[in-house]
Amino acid sequence: MYSWYQNRCFPAAVTLYACTLLFSAKAVSETPQIAVYQLTGLINQQQTGSYNKVLSRIQSLGVNFTLQYSPIVRAKHNFNHQLADCIAPSDEDGTIFNFPTIQSLPFNYAMAYIFTRHDDAIISDLQALKGKKVGVRTGMRFSAEFEQMRNSGYFEVEPVRDLALNYRKLIAKRIDAFAAYTPDIWNLLNSKELAKLHYDASQSMQKHPERIVCHATLSNQAFIKQFNLALQQLKQQGELKQLLGLSYSLD
Repeated sequence: MYSWYQNRCFPAAVTLYACTLLFSAKAVSETPQIAVYQLTGLINQQQTGSYNKVLSRIQSLGVNFTLQYSPIVRAKHNFNHQLADCIAPSDEDGTIFNFPTIQSLPFNYAMAYIFTRHDDAIISDLQALKGKKVGVRTGMRFSAEFEQMRNSGYFEVEPVRDLALNYRKLIAKRIDAFAAYTPDIWNLLNSKELAKLHYDASQSMQKHPERIVCHATLSNQAFIKQFNLALQQLKQQGELKQLLGLSYSLD
């Protein structure tokens, strides 16, 4: 009986152990796929955005990863359903996901504001949005208070596919206001266009760290550790500020 067990089960155990080692080695050596979505002047497939430059520079320092470009809703879907290892930049804190995540150090900060036309009143309090038509980019999240108001119907949401359309609708008086992040909007509009907008610079509804958020796996932990070391090097040498240019907001 023992001989049968030894002959039948011991090889199986060895095979299982070997497969486990092989799988673990493969997981550690895999190159992370990072889901990204277009942010004007920050990330694009032409690799000309400020964040593109930072990510490319970090790759040149020996940190391996690939970027998976898609619309924002698809990028979030891919990350949530493990079709991508990570997402960047995440507009959601890693703690809100219903699965374990790990995050990189911030490589920049995004600030969210409510923008109105220059000839309208500045909106400093979200309560002032009651009954108004507010443009919001599809798939983009903002502060908890804003999201609660959005979901409760406190204001009317006008979904748009990109920030540029928000601006055009506002100027054409088809919406009353729109929510947007900086530095995104600084990269989209020129000085004449920005002069047509109002916002309260002292009343950001959210200050959000721009990070890479990944599924909490051993291989992703190793990747995030490498990424953070490279990022710290760029910060200490002043290179990060140069790469981000006008988009830089870490200070």
